[in-house]
Amino acid sequence: MKLRTAFRLAGEGMANLRTRSGMGLTAVTIITLAFVIQGLFIIAFLNLNSLDESLTQRLQMRVFLRDRANPVAVGEALSRFPEVEAITFVGKDEALENLRLQLGERSDLLDLMTENPLPDTFVIKVNDPYALPQLAEQIRSFPEVEEVVYGQESLGKLLDLVTLISRFSLLGMVVIFLATLFIAVNTIRLTVIARKTEIEIRKLVGATSGYIRAPFVFEGIYMGLVSAGLASLAGDFLYRFLLTRVPTALPFLPILPREVVVPQMVAALFGLGLVMGIVGSWLSVRKYLK
Repeated sequence: MKLRTAFRLAGEGMANLRTRSGMGLTAVTIITLAFVIQGLFIIAFLNLNSLDESLTQRLQMRVFLRDRANPVAVGEALSRFPEVEAITFVGKDEALENLRLQLGERSDLLDLMTENPLPDTFVIKVNDPYALPQLAEQIRSFPEVEEVVYGQESLGKLLDLVTLISRFSLLGMVVIFLATLFIAVNTIRLTVIARKTEIEIRKLVGATSGYIRAPFVFEGIYMGLVSAGLASLAGDFLYRFLLTRVPTALPFLPILPREVVVPQMVAALFGLGLVMGIVGSWLSVRKYLK
């Protein structure tokens, strides 16, 4: 298709929208609202991924050794596990000093002890939080190990919750996209029905299917991109609002900065708008080009 022809067909698609401005405005409004919801799901999904990564970085396993255990031999054995990212050894004397600092003014209580009851400890950082239970069981089998602690119950519930919400966000994005595609298909189909006679005439004079389909494809693209632009502005405003409220209400919950989330949300919405416009218009016209 020549460039001049493409511009003329693109203009025809714009003219179709202007001719049916009321219907087009209604469709753009509905699609924009759907894309705003889509944007919220994208925001939630990005922040949940960040939370999962943050948990991975913060997760630590503490391995307490028995008396007379050889820390060097245990450390070498622990480092062989592929799930282990970093190991830090904390001797019993260092652990006692750390405890003294944590107690602050009440550290005098430690002077009442005749000996140091704290064990030598390995602090392990892992690269996969879901592998922690199995890794802990393997390390507990070491004869030199007294106990392994990593917050078993709370960790399992938290990881399950993050996984559940992430899957719900993905499912929500798919459902919203399909609903939006349905709206676009039916809106463009009304245009096709109204111009059914014109389409038949073009087919009789030898116009190709691509030439007939092109104005409707451009119409769908216009609706998708305009809706994506309006939804992006709304999503940016809503995320700015969340950034002023969430850190205060939930200070323990990490939230990504606007500079990270909004560009990804905008790119995703415009990509979805483009795909929706092309696929929606293609499906709408297909029946009448057979």
